[in-house]
Amino acid sequence: MTITLCAPGATTNCQTIDHIILDTGSVGLRIIQPVISASLLTAPSTETDAANNPVAEYYQYVNSYAFGSVRKADFTIAGESVAAMPFQAIADTGVFAAVPASCSSGGGAAVLTVQDFGANGILGIGTTATDCGVQCTTAGGSSAATYYDCPSAGCAAMIGRASSAAAPFEQLPNPVAAFAVDNNGTIITLPAVPQRGVASLVGTVTFGIGTQADNALGAAAVLPVTTSSSRLGPGVLTATYNGQALTQSFFDSGSNDYFFIDTSLAPCTANDLISFYCPAVPVTLSSVLTATNGMVADISFTLYSPLDVAGSATTAPGLGINPTLVATAAVRRQLRLRAAVLLRTNRLHRHRRTASRDGGGALRRLLIEQFDRVDDALARR
Repeated sequence: MTITLCAPGATTNCQTIDHIILDTGSVGLRIIQPVISASLLTAPSTETDAANNPVAEYYQYVNSYAFGSVRKADFTIAGESVAAMPFQAIADTGVFAAVPASCSSGGGAAVLTVQDFGANGILGIGTTATDCGVQCTTAGGSSAATYYDCPSAGCAAMIGRASSAAAPFEQLPNPVAAFAVDNNGTIITLPAVPQRGVASLVGTVTFGIGTQADNALGAAAVLPVTTSSSRLGPGVLTATYNGQALTQSFFDSGSNDYFFIDTSLAPCTANDLISFYCPAVPVTLSSVLTATNGMVADISFTLYSPLDVAGSATTAPGLGINPTLVATAAVRRQLRLRAAVLLRTNRLHRHRRTASRDGGGALRRLLIEQFDRVDDALARR
């Protein structure tokens, strides 16, 4: 996807940035620092704290983390905009160059380059209004996101930041929640993809649900998920698979594959596919989703083998990974590089609104991952 950033209040000091991941599993805009133009970096846009020191943030992903400065820019996408919106410049320089020990000890590899990320940045539009919520209003209040005070000596002290989806911002907001209108959710629509895959794929993102004549909720089932106050963290529900209730399951458009554990399925044996499932024939699998209010929905998906994907394809459906097999840093690195190839070409054409919302033909990725069973293999988010 493509976004535009401008120096706060400016109309000419602007930059259009493409190859941004759309991620329903995180919150906030994060850009790899070298991608940002020199004119935007030199604009007076760095967030400061009560001591007038620059602010940085540590943000934990499943098996990696991002550290960098918190800056402000006027953000625009497909006709929607947010003025002076905080975003993270990952791997920033100067006082932000040295990563605090409390970050690097949290587990996972540091995201430092476009190659690490497989994209120029990531736009998190998850289920919360800010990236940390009430937990980060006190210093060091969350293991997933932590804000730092960064005087000239470097970033060391953790600080609290107010949680608000409207200006004046302190934490990174969910950009959709910060829109003036069409700010209560998103609809992601992708066409069906054949088993052999395709060279490119175009879909749509609709901002707002029930805010316009063409984005009505209709008969869709509503499955409430956990909030920031939950001990499990926000955005998760229970997926029951093979009779086992996986209580920390979530939908994640930022992941390329289905993540779940099933030892009855044949694993791949090729070194570069060691964590993938390789069924001899396509397998139809099912799961039952249970929301926090008890609402239940049955889903099914077809699992394919990556061995059957065409060599020219950059987007393919129904690939699954066993997270317990992601056991070494070398394998994790191989998966990130493989994901980078897919993410660079799996672009979505963004619309402010769209009349095309054929849910029956949409390809939806379900990430089913039980963190408490794979803590030894992956750092907890």
